[in-house]
Amino acid sequence: MTAAALAALALRFLPPAARLADHRLDDTRHLSAALGGWQVSRRAARHAGTVLLLVLALAVGAMTVTASAMRARSADDRAAFQVGADARLTASMLPEEYQRSAYTRIPGVSAVTPVATSVARVGDHDTDLLGIDANAAPGILTLRSDLAPTSAADLFAPLAGAAPGDRLPADPSIPIPGTPTGLTFDVTMAVHPITVPGAVADPLAAQGYLRDTTLRLRLRDRDGALLELPIAAPDRLGQPHPESVSLTALGTGNTPAFPLRLEGLAVGNVLALGSVDVTLTISSLTADTGTAKAPLDIPASEPWHLSGGAANLGSFIPPPDDCAGSVAAIPQSVPTLCDSAAAPGRLTLHYASGHVFNVQGNSPTSYTIRPGAAPADRAYAAGPLVPAVATDAFLHSAAAAVGQKIPAVLSDGSHVTLAVTGRMTAFPGLAQDAAAVIVDRATLARILDAHDAEAEWSVEWLARLTTSSSAAGAASAAASTYVAAHAELGTLTSRTGVAARLRGGGFAAGEAALLVISAATAPVFAAVGFAVSAVAALRSRRREFAVLRAIGALPRQLSAALWLEQAVLALVAVVAGVGIGVRTALLTVPPVTVDDAGAPVFPHVAAVAPWLRGAGIAAVTAAAVVVVVMLAARALSRVDLARMLRAGDEL
Repeated sequence: MTAAALAALALRFLPPAARLADHRLDDTRHLSAALGGWQVSRRAARHAGTVLLLVLALAVGAMTVTASAMRARSADDRAAFQVGADARLTASMLPEEYQRSAYTRIPGVSAVTPVATSVARVGDHDTDLLGIDANAAPGILTLRSDLAPTSAADLFAPLAGAAPGDRLPADPSIPIPGTPTGLTFDVTMAVHPITVPGAVADPLAAQGYLRDTTLRLRLRDRDGALLELPIAAPDRLGQPHPESVSLTALGTGNTPAFPLRLEGLAVGNVLALGSVDVTLTISSLTADTGTAKAPLDIPASEPWHLSGGAANLGSFIPPPDDCAGSVAAIPQSVPTLCDSAAAPGRLTLHYASGHVFNVQGNSPTSYTIRPGAAPADRAYAAGPLVPAVATDAFLHSAAAAVGQKIPAVLSDGSHVTLAVTGRMTAFPGLAQDAAAVIVDRATLARILDAHDAEAEWSVEWLARLTTSSSAAGAASAAASTYVAAHAELGTLTSRTGVAARLRGGGFAAGEAALLVISAATAPVFAAVGFAVSAVAALRSRRREFAVLRAIGALPRQLSAALWLEQAVLALVAVVAGVGIGVRTALLTVPPVTVDDAGAPVFPHVAAVAPWLRGAGIAAVTAAAVVVVVMLAARALSRVDLARMLRAGDEL
């Protein structure tokens, strides 16, 4: 109905267009041009039916082509939003630190970036906390331009630095040079029981501590992921024990995401009946590339501190142990670092282990010895500032806006203050109404590490496939086949696969077929109808052609005049029909498009006009009309003058 109304309205422009053509052609010296223009102007009303038929048919064709293109684009946009990239990789059985290396070797994959998910408590509501690589994600994430007020690169750029008006804490972690295959070092442990003056030391306490102790190196990779690599405890007290820690996953060749940084040493043991004094020395600490070894530059002036160590001791808060024996008589104590000394490639840590009152109270404990000074206040209330981008759903639920600072509690109980630097409608890969905040994971890890905190994450990966559009399908198929053959890689969901399912499933498949049929038949009906009408009109004017021939007009001049007359009408109809059809589709398709469940699609259908396809339909239709008219004009310009002008015939 809309197209028909607009087509009828378009006829109002036919007489002015005819007069304009007549005026433009009136000054020409060619008979065919002047005659053709005059005929269009004189017979504008008689041509209304023919033009209306062509306008309607072309409007239907252009509308269906536009609707089909918009729905196909909508399927691609929905798939891009649901997947979040060219492909999404989930449920990997590999340790997180080796997933990047494994995924970059998948055929067809040119780049990957992690999306880590955690939970933050904001007020009375839980919200999704997403940790991304703010520098790499914009090149891989498929974010439609209308889902954010600016580009992804500009939106996420502030996340990689300090919050406005703040500065990032100093990073005391120790850089590991190059891309080593492993770390080599010597471990020495000297253990002595701590007793109350006058008491007898337990001779088995030192060996028991050595037996029950576990050591792990803590490393951080470029993505902000934490690696804890086990170290075998020395089997002999006071003797150097050579160690070699591999950074390559056994049997796979996968490596961490370099560069790496050393963030400390994790110690685990059992709180025994008595405290022990421990001197742990790591010496000759080097990064081994296979062909060369580079010592780690451990700053001598950098202090170290101990965090954690509160075992399961109920509501009682024990005091920290010491290395002088003054706490040994107290029923319970927790580990404490007494002293540290560092030099290039060498680290010495002197700490007291802590103890419990009786054997029934023995409890496992773990703690971390980290570089840098201890946080001034570990029970901070407001928490450090963390730059974040928020979804509209989060801003609505928190009654907040861009520029505000919002307190939040992370999964490990640590407090932070989210400084909202930007907003987006929704984050690809989540539900459209999901309340979420997005941070740079590495930046958050650095901020939390300064407060001896560590968020808990689950990680998925976004992948960018080959950039060649012609090879995108092949790259997706190759990647899917490879992942299916390697179960440890998890599951790959491709954007092209989801788009194909959205285009070909359920209601969409039948609708697409109807649109194709309509788009194919409308130009045919237009050409046939216009040709029949044109031929009928030309046959009724044979006597007029005979008179023109009699006064000296040549057949080719009559053919050219007829061709020009019909070409002007066809041009008016084609322009009006295509314009009406495209405009009607742009207005009507977005609000009526729904998914298989009958719900409005998200992202909303983009109003994009496929002008090339519309021009193609117009060109094909116009060409068919012109060919028919030319053939008819050539035939009808050859008239039998004697028969047409015989006596008694009316001119």
